Amino acid sequence: MLSKEHGIVGVDLDHCVGEKIAPWALAIIFTLNSYTEISPSGTGLRVLLKGTLPPNGRKKDAVEMYDGARYLTLTGHHRAGFPNTIENRAEDIQAFHQRVFAKPEPIKPRRKTIPTISDGEILESAFRAKNGGDIKALYNGDIGERNRSAADMALCGHLAWYSQDAGQIDRLFRASALYREKWDERHFADGRTYGEGTISKVMEGR
Repeated sequence: MLSKEHGIVGVDLDHCVGEKIAPWALAIIFTLNSYTEISPSGTGLRVLLKGTLPPNGRKKDAVEMYDGARYLTLTGHHRAGFPNTIENRAEDIQAFHQRVFAKPEPIKPRRKTIPTISDGEILESAFRAKNGGDIKALYNGDIGERNRSAADMALCGHLAWYSQDAGQIDRLFRASALYREKWDERHFADGRTYGEGTISKVMEGR
């Protein structure tokens, strides 16, 4: 049982172990670099470190962090390549907690808010535009000389020109020929999926 007196933090990463460890979880365990083992379910990871947590924020999506009043069942199934000991990672814990649980700043629109229009109207306008041929080709799965990630970003960028609604961009992308299972895979330490990250970058102007 974790307690404040022990000064040990337990980090649980859920649903990240299959045939291999999910990229977002790998990024976390390499950052924390302390004793790491497979969780009792066999589908998650647990990292134990020395340090303390800020008062708020314990669970968000697939990430949980605790340092007191919490039972953790240990398996002893140590993950090779990581320390066999519980390391002092006080600064890393604080930085990671901030990254996961801090409230994101609202995204400022790059231009005046435009009226919401339907999915069909967006596609019709996009395909009629001066660069409509490229947009339509991407929408139909023709990526040209781009790699898949660049093509995903390009199509989302075109769609974001006509809509500032992340949900609408996501819906339109899913209806395109570029949509694939990777879109819904978690790829970021804060639990965001590949698709959510792509749309976020586009709407931030990156």
